[in-house]
Amino acid sequence: MQTIDARSVSAIYCDDIRQEVGGKITVVGMYPQGSPVQFPAQGAVMLHKFCVIGHIRTPLDRPLKSLVCELRLDDEVLHHVELPPDALNEREPTRPGRKGFTAQLVMEFGNMVLSREGVLRFVAIVDGTEVYECPGLEFTKKPHTGNAH
Repeated sequence: MQTIDARSVSAIYCDDIRQEVGGKITVVGMYPQGSPVQFPAQGAVMLHKFCVIGHIRTPLDRPLKSLVCELRLDDEVLHHVELPPDALNEREPTRPGRKGFTAQLVMEFGNMVLSREGVLRFVAIVDGTEVYECPGLEFTKKPHTGNAH
């Protein structure tokens, strides 16, 4: 099995996350990354419920020392979370076949108002200096003319 060579970040943007029996989660209303989300011609967007599931992966030889996660609309920070150091890396012994560490963070928002167009994006700031961004959701007034796949 190949190890993880570099750090990476991914995010799922959705309407709701539901906890299921046995530790499973159900993701409801997942937004496809890179697809525009229609912004009204007048006024703001109200997201009655909006959730982000962020995954931060790091190689075994580069455990996380600090982790800040943010939800941004372009450069504006809408939500900021700093995880405590003891919550960053799994504290179990390295098992055979393990490729690296993964930190997972869930953000849930109610009645989130976006007053302008822009790209909503999950960002991870690792060890104070490294910044990782993953694709976001573009909220735009331009009509979406592409085909859904």
